[in-house]
Amino acid sequence: ERAEYLERTLWKVFECHPAQHLQMTPGKFRDERAIGSPIIVSQDGGNQEVEAVIEAYRTLFEKELGVPLYRMGHIPPKSLLEKPEDIDQWEWEDHAWERPYKLLAVHYGWAIEQIFSGEVYTNDNQMDHNRKIPQPPMAKRVIILEEDIEIARDFFSYMNATADLLDTDSTLFAVSAFNDNGKEQLVADPTRLLRSDFFPGLGWMMSRHVWDGPLHHPHAGLKREWAPGGFWDDWIREPNIRRGRQVIRPE
Repeated sequence: ERAEYLERTLWKVFECHPAQHLQMTPGKFRDERAIGSPIIVSQDGGNQEVEAVIEAYRTLFEKELGVPLYRMGHIPPKSLLEKPEDIDQWEWEDHAWERPYKLLAVHYGWAIEQIFSGEVYTNDNQMDHNRKIPQPPMAKRVIILEEDIEIARDFFSYMNATADLLDTDSTLFAVSAFNDNGKEQLVADPTRLLRSDFFPGLGWMMSRHVWDGPLHHPHAGLKREWAPGGFWDDWIREPNIRRGRQVIRPE
């Protein structure tokens, strides 16, 4: 069902994209950061149905909105797919439940580094498509969605409104659009944002300086020791990783 999940997610991104509300010349970037930002899909493995969805939406985004869509193909490490010779069968099977989480963490770290390094624009492993849209600049931030998330209508305006806070406030770690307790019966003010010590994930934005580490403290970057045991979201929540920084989330 991954292809179906991905199609629902990409359709909501397309439907809610700010470029829908502007008369844009295809291939021309506007000043608004949410308009010019590329859509990047990182595919783990080579499922052809998933790839077909990506290709269909590449055409849709680029022709209808003038927004570039790039596909990255990640090859999972063999060490997590095939039993190493120095590990016995019992131990390999006993830890089978951990491997999907480790595979996911490896993919996450690889994809984020591809984006912030700019490699995504040279490693897009699809045909050129005679693309007339200029290559985007190096990313200052990345918004991360998994393929089974459907965004709300105000998702892009929310991220756009909080981007400057994330850039200028060193006590912030990320901005998330999700709240586990954001249910109607529990919310007093649906327009209020909160600072939280808990990282909810699920539709979140991170800046380059959190990934690379600030110039004066580069070893604090997430990429230095990215989720070594898998379970990347639990790893991010560790106090020695979060380092007292907080997350903005909606009430």
